[in-house]
Amino acid sequence: MKRKLCQYEIIFLYIFSFIYTIYDFSILFEPFIGKQYRIIIGVVNIFFVFIICKKKLLFNNIYFLIFLLVLTINSSFTSITGSPYSTIPVTWFLIAALCIIYICNKRIYPSHSFKSVVMFMLFGGVSIVCRSDNYKTNAFNQYLNIIIFLLFLASTYKLTKIIYQNLPKYLEILYLNSVLSFSIMIIVQKVFYEYFSLEVGNIGKYYMRISYSATFSDHSFSSLYIATGICTIFANLCYKKQILPKLATIVYMVIYLYAILAVNARTGPVTLILCVFTMLNYLIINYKKNRLLLIEVCLLPIALSILIIMTQNRAGGFFNASGRGISYMTGFLTFLDHIIFGSGLGIANYVAETQTVIPHNFFVQYLAQLGLVGFAIILYGINQPIQKMIKRKGSPAKWTILTMIIGAMLIPDIISSHYLYPLIIIASSDNDSHHNKFCNHSI
Repeated sequence: MKRKLCQYEIIFLYIFSFIYTIYDFSILFEPFIGKQYRIIIGVVNIFFVFIICKKKLLFNNIYFLIFLLVLTINSSFTSITGSPYSTIPVTWFLIAALCIIYICNKRIYPSHSFKSVVMFMLFGGVSIVCRSDNYKTNAFNQYLNIIIFLLFLASTYKLTKIIYQNLPKYLEILYLNSVLSFSIMIIVQKVFYEYFSLEVGNIGKYYMRISYSATFSDHSFSSLYIATGICTIFANLCYKKQILPKLATIVYMVIYLYAILAVNARTGPVTLILCVFTMLNYLIINYKKNRLLLIEVCLLPIALSILIIMTQNRAGGFFNASGRGISYMTGFLTFLDHIIFGSGLGIANYVAETQTVIPHNFFVQYLAQLGLVGFAIILYGINQPIQKMIKRKGSPAKWTILTMIIGAMLIPDIISSHYLYPLIIIASSDNDSHHNKFCNHSI
């Protein structure tokens, strides 16, 4: 469905982002302002976005929910009830995702993802009931996370049919602003801790390094999140698709780069460097964009500088495995012990059984936990939609998805990285009509 881009609408997208940043910061400074005020700010912000979408912009409910899904990424690990997320994981992000799933699946489309939902519901349900694990609640939470993710993938088919063609641009603007808000929170964290000795948000204190992750619970997830923002901007520049004004592009990139270094986790920088150079070489080889060679040469010292800085900030150097090797080996041995049905759902159950952390790798983790049967079900559900995203020849969004795929090889439980949801919508609904234009013009 066609709809013209409207500057009036884009201005309101920035207003949404600015207003919701207030709620993000209320979470960061919750120890100082209290849970009650944080909850009230969240409700007011949601109400504001809803009224503007319906009354001023005349967007329908599905647009409001998709916007909300992006706006609430930074608060997606904070329960709206005031209780700990691990106890009651009810968030505005989850509510938006469930509502989108409900709207898109009123009439069921028998996609691979939906079929895998049915199979996994049976597989996971039997696994939880039959196993005598001590952490059944934890197992059930992971079970629901996987089902919701597969249902969301199944919803993308319907979304691409009912949304306007300008949605990817609108979502990219909101997404980049959400990453910007998160990056600023990281910088604020760093300043408050290092200059005023005040701790806000999640701070990891390790030997020879400090890591910051603001409202996220995991530092690797945080660095990968910022990396996706950088990749989104850079990929669109390479495809000659402008998202932000030129000055804003420079400002955003500088803040992103500083924040990703402040997080002090390797996952983001490594995946970003691998994806960017893969993209550049792909465009040079397949589309003869030889001018990108100059950009590649200029980026080399920047990439090396990032790696050097990361090396200096880590005990044992940049290539210190931080226990990953042991977790990979334990995960592989666990898979061999439970080769058909796996060791069972639940991160806590896995840790209790193996006495090691969950493997920081998509394949090793789910093979160990779910065995060949469960892993095959998940792979069946995600393979078709992911392949469609990656095969879009003129789509810059596919490179952000590739960043996530590379990141999944370095962090655990990638399905729980909530920012994957809006990236899937962007990559799925990216308009193919621009492909030939890109292929026929030089950069």
